[in-house]
Amino acid sequence: MENILKTFYLKIEEQKLNVDGLFLIKKDQIVSKAFWHPYDENQLHRMYSISKSLTMVAIGLLVTENKIKLTDYITNYFDYKVKDDFINQMTIKDLLTMQTAFTQTTYKKSEGSWLESFFTTQPDKKPGTIFSYDTSA
Repeated sequence: MENILKTFYLKIEEQKLNVDGLFLIKKDQIVSKAFWHPYDENQLHRMYSISKSLTMVAIGLLVTENKIKLTDYITNYFDYKVKDDFINQMTIKDLLTMQTAFTQTTYKKSEGSWLESFFTTQPDKKPGTIFSYDTSA
């Protein structure tokens, strides 16, 4: 395993890939970790959309424990009074599969919170019909 990891790390360096760092974890133990200049393990990193993967894992656990269903409407979980039918029809699955009621991202950097911009943007399609990446989903 150690030789495989060394080869892998070397390939990253040889190909000048833009990698900040990497952790390999097995059974709650860090098996290996590596960082590439100028990054180190104490530096904060932008996570971008990796949080979507973590959210999917959490949702999967909640589904497995029968605490939620993928067919649940998202408005059941947020304290927004939404009057639009398309938003009220949107399910957890629609969010996870990027099939929301929007053909463009709803996040507006200059406006309030991501959540607010998601629920106040006018939808332009029925949810669950078309894939369209949305930063806020």
